[in-house]
Amino acid sequence: MSRNSDSILFSVGNQINIFLLSIFLIVVLFSLFVRTTMFDYLSKSSNNNNLSYQVLELKTNIAECEKSLNMYLRSGNRQKLNEFNIASEKSEDLIDELILSVNDSENLYLLKSIETSFNNYFFEACQASFNYNTKNYEYYSKMYLAEIIQDYLQQYCDELLGNLIQEEKNTNALIDENFHNYSSFLILFLLAFFLFLILVFIHIYRNITHPLIHLVSQAKKVSNGDLDSKVNELNSNNSMGLLIHTFNKMVNNLKDMMEELKKKVQVERELVKQQKKNEENLKLLNQAQFLALQTQTNPHFLFNTLNSISRMITLERNEDSLSMIDSLSNLLRYNLSDVSKPVTLKQELDITVEYIKIQQKRFNNRLKYSMCVPIELQNEIILPKFTLQPLVENAIVHGLEPKKMGGNIKVLGRVEDENVIIEIEDDGVGISDKILEKFNKRDDIICKNRKHLGLSNTRSRLEIFTKTNDAMVIQKIDKGGTKIILKLKIDMEIEDDV
Repeated sequence: MSRNSDSILFSVGNQINIFLLSIFLIVVLFSLFVRTTMFDYLSKSSNNNNLSYQVLELKTNIAECEKSLNMYLRSGNRQKLNEFNIASEKSEDLIDELILSVNDSENLYLLKSIETSFNNYFFEACQASFNYNTKNYEYYSKMYLAEIIQDYLQQYCDELLGNLIQEEKNTNALIDENFHNYSSFLILFLLAFFLFLILVFIHIYRNITHPLIHLVSQAKKVSNGDLDSKVNELNSNNSMGLLIHTFNKMVNNLKDMMEELKKKVQVERELVKQQKKNEENLKLLNQAQFLALQTQTNPHFLFNTLNSISRMITLERNEDSLSMIDSLSNLLRYNLSDVSKPVTLKQELDITVEYIKIQQKRFNNRLKYSMCVPIELQNEIILPKFTLQPLVENAIVHGLEPKKMGGNIKVLGRVEDENVIIEIEDDGVGISDKILEKFNKRDDIICKNRKHLGLSNTRSRLEIFTKTNDAMVIQKIDKGGTKIILKLKIDMEIEDDV
């Protein structure tokens, strides 16, 4: 029984060691964090130093450009012109390196100003050199302008250098402050840690080591058949108190078994409740996704419509623009109604006609349309709001607008088996094979492409609404054009929780 006691003691002690080791690891990780943070600050300071050296080198090269140019224009020495070109190339390379290295917006703005000024300086310098070679005395004015720009370049470089020096000072001050704070915190943490260790050891002896020795002694009696043996329970709810409490309950096995059975039943009930809750959450998630997709369509359509009206006003077609605004007001009135509720097919057809009227004005009547949907279907079939209009918009913008002669759009409706089929067909330029392939493969690229947002968005909403994966199909017409086929259920009802 001594080996068993040693095994128990080792197991409990091992758990305690793991607990203490975890605390030690916290200290080590904190130290590593401090070291990493300080390294980042030092790295940033070093980077500022490098940038400062690069700015100084840039100033030197710009000055060298000015010196070489002046000597060339005074003496005509081609070697000086070559030195000017070399210094100019170095300056351009330094400016490009600085632009790639600087992250601060203010410094980046200065670098952009330096880049623009240097380009202007180089242009004026080249003009001065060219006029000098052609004996054109206007090179004096070009040279004077280049010197003025060079002065601005030096000022910009000085301002950038001053910013970098100030940033370095701020970084050094922050390093000093954080180092002091980290050092103070680490010292306090270590003191608290050692004090905590002492309290832990005292707690371990009182609540684990001593009670465990007594428990082993009573366990020996139980193994000899003395079932009346009990251990004095601790006034604590830790693991040792639970172990002693469990040992005492072994005296009454039947009662323990009944209590365990009750616990299992309670756990099973909780699992059933949790399962029902998960199913309800999944349903709410689908509803939230449905509402989010419908809300996404409204600003997309509104932007395209207002853009069309803006262009009509720019062309001073006032009467047409007023007519378009009337149609747009109808669209907005429709849009401001409850977007979470499905609508009838007739409402979608009417609002689509309003949209087509706007586009007809913009196309100068090069756009024609026809609708053939039975009246009984228009009033009985429901579908998500703004389903037809984005598809008609896509057909006009991407199918008919590229054609100089315009084109036609047909909206047809029929009953097929237990479904209602709505077809939107145009005789435009047609959809490309690449886009059609990505659409059929449900490629994420087409969902992120703003040009085809209406297609992917409408398909997603229809699939959520109909709970099918074939609610929308796109076909390429051989003679030119595109056909979109929508499949809606005849018995679809408006649910209160949609």
